[in-house]
Amino acid sequence: MRPLRIGLNLVYLVRRAGGVGTYARELIPELLQAEPGSRIVAFVSRELDSEDRSAPWAAEIEWVQLP
Repeated sequence: MRPLRIGLNLVYLVRRAGGVGTYARELIPELLQAEPGSRIVAFVSRELDSEDRSAPWAAEIEWVQLP
């Protein structure tokens, strides 16, 4: 079985993203735990909080910053 390839639109993920931000921050590590070896690509804006890029799971994500 091939690992999952997941693309996430997280351009809304900024410091005060509210409920959807909380959901995304909790979803990513759960996806990685449920499907080890998955490749997750996160499409983000320039306003992505630096804390998100330094989260324990951040190194396992490919970050694509959109203009």
